[in-house]
Amino acid sequence: MSRTQTIAAVRGASRTAVLGASLTAALVVGAVPRAVADVAFAQERTLYTAMGQNSLRTWVVKDKQTGDQRTLRQFASRWFGTIKTGPNAELVLYTSGGFAQDHASDVDVAEIRGISDVKLKGFYHVASDQLLLSAGVNLPTGITKLSDEQVRAASAVAPNVYGFRQKRYGEGFDLDLGVSAGKHLSPDWTLGGGVSFLHKGAYDLDLSTRYDPGSEIAFTVGADFAGGRATAATDLVYRLFTSDQTNGQKSFDEGGQLELNVRSSVRGERFGLDVSARDVVKSSNTILAPLPAGTDDRVDNGNNFWLWVTPSYQPSEVVALKGLFEYTATGQGQQQPSSGWATGFGGGIDLQLRPSAILEARAERLVGGSQAKNVDLSGWDVLLGLRVQH
Repeated sequence: MSRTQTIAAVRGASRTAVLGASLTAALVVGAVPRAVADVAFAQERTLYTAMGQNSLRTWVVKDKQTGDQRTLRQFASRWFGTIKTGPNAELVLYTSGGFAQDHASDVDVAEIRGISDVKLKGFYHVASDQLLLSAGVNLPTGITKLSDEQVRAASAVAPNVYGFRQKRYGEGFDLDLGVSAGKHLSPDWTLGGGVSFLHKGAYDLDLSTRYDPGSEIAFTVGADFAGGRATAATDLVYRLFTSDQTNGQKSFDEGGQLELNVRSSVRGERFGLDVSARDVVKSSNTILAPLPAGTDDRVDNGNNFWLWVTPSYQPSEVVALKGLFEYTATGQGQQQPSSGWATGFGGGIDLQLRPSAILEARAERLVGGSQAKNVDLSGWDVLLGLRVQH
């Protein structure tokens, strides 16, 4: 793999996350550090929350023209924690570990394994919860200086269409700063907005490359509705990036990114429904590093769309049954070699082990393909998690 391909693979893998509108959702955001202009006002904050999730996702990728196939799989163990450090403050901690494999054949296997970096972020609520300040760091506890085999395995699980949960195994020291403000327009409606800045530290990308990713600025505006049994929220986010450097030279300009995130929830006495959608429109990237003659330095980025639908039924106070449906459509771009789609459908169960502890189990069948209809995808996803809060 060339140095340019290595940078493109890792750069693409580092730019996927879902913007949350609450502290719980902010934990998920922590899985992939980026500038997040948090919008979280008048939320009921717990003393502490701890969550552990262990998952295994696997895909079989079959070329319908040649008959060749490869198997991609990843085990990921992810751990989140929050603690209330004062009347108006919380501290969030996240880390993960696992392995990813690319099986081109029984004898041609590329693998990467290890723990990721540790992310630590603090939130401080002021002005009657209508102003939120945040500061976070990414501590470089993961692995860098990847071998060609590790780069291949990391690149294999990077495309958005596969939905693998851990895409990064180590980077540099990052600093994340944010401020957001909100206004209650009525008892049911809240309008908010914010800005944040993420400075990303340099690290050794492979055995010969020192990589200095560009910084990121994010602007967010959002609205929340909470009325009785129904809630809804929408966020519009724009991100812009400074240039990356490789071995001290500018090498990559990432295009701006516009994101729309929509979430809604309806709760009855027994039945419930959660629906979330995310759409990302991205400008073209530019490769600044020297390229072979005649090679285009512009990388067009297609539209990316995600949809999650979760109906639920609670037959008793300690058991909740859930249906699972997810859909992803990705356009061709730097990270995605071709346009594709994937869907997952299955079910899960939540068991309340005690008043403050919930055990969750999920299983999904996965199918998909390329828009050109020359690739078939099939796979499975299973997840076991434990959530404790007080």
